[in-house]
Amino acid sequence: MDTNIRQITDLRAFRGTPRAGAPEDVGAGHRHVARIVEAATANAAGLSFESPIRCRRRPKRVPCTGHIIVRRQDLPPEIQWACGECGDTGLVHNWRGTPWDFAAHGDHAAQLAVYVRPADYKVLELFGPLDIASRALVLGARRVSQLVVIEGTPERLEWLSAALEALIPRARSADRDALLRIGESLALRLGRYRDRGL
Repeated sequence: MDTNIRQITDLRAFRGTPRAGAPEDVGAGHRHVARIVEAATANAAGLSFESPIRCRRRPKRVPCTGHIIVRRQDLPPEIQWACGECGDTGLVHNWRGTPWDFAAHGDHAAQLAVYVRPADYKVLELFGPLDIASRALVLGARRVSQLVVIEGTPERLEWLSAALEALIPRARSADRDALLRIGESLALRLGRYRDRGL
């Protein structure tokens, strides 16, 4: 992570905003920081990873194509982030106990990985009615090469799979295909695990 921090955010400024109402209640900049906190706290402390979160900067009025690299540390409690492309950086304080703190919902002993296309992941990420444990699993995803990897224990992936099965019939037709592809990837990975113990 870069030591020249450009943006320092104190989450106390929008701590009371509920997650479900965040798009209406806070600005795009705050939603971006809240999403970074969700990704960081859904993963183990000390882990640096490239998230699926796109950079918001527009150097020379051209949208940056980079993704945000995130690292959380617990002592002192802070989240560092940086764009892997343009070098934009930030530091987040006072994130513990906020609606975006997923640390209590994360199971950091990840055992299985499911790889999905970024466009399909975006549909899943924005799909609202997931339970908090499934949402923590989804928002803790990481970018690997040109794919997004969702990791978790077999039990948590089973839970996400069941949640998707229940939600797919209610999804818009434009989103249904993406959610079905993710459901198939989950079923395939879990089937391999059950059949071969992989």
